[in-house]
Amino acid sequence: VMTMSGVGLATLCALLFFLVPSDAQSAMDLHLFNETQVMNYGSRCLDGSPSGYYYRAGQNSTSWVIFLQGGGFCNTEESCRLRSQRSLGSSKQWPSTAKGTALVSPDRHVNKDFYTWNHVFVP
Repeated sequence: VMTMSGVGLATLCALLFFLVPSDAQSAMDLHLFNETQVMNYGSRCLDGSPSGYYYRAGQNSTSWVIFLQGGGFCNTEESCRLRSQRSLGSSKQWPSTAKGTALVSPDRHVNKDFYTWNHVFVP
């Protein structure tokens, strides 16, 4: 879970727009926001680590699938503290690549409608 204002979400979309598409790959690459971006737009995970996203360029596509992972809700100080120690509340243990599944899969047998599109997964 990351804390992000409307401005932060708009910035994420703007940053994604300027990524240069290339041939689709099997893995999605992790892109963490740098400290300047985090300070300017306030997008941090619960533990204070920088927020980010995984990205894979589509096959000559101008269409996008942006998948926002759910399950990051916390409603008490204790539940947020516990969540901040896991991947839904911290980017510290995120792997450098992620395999896209379902709507962000590049496999046409799994994702027949969107497999050639640009894919973004926001943990």
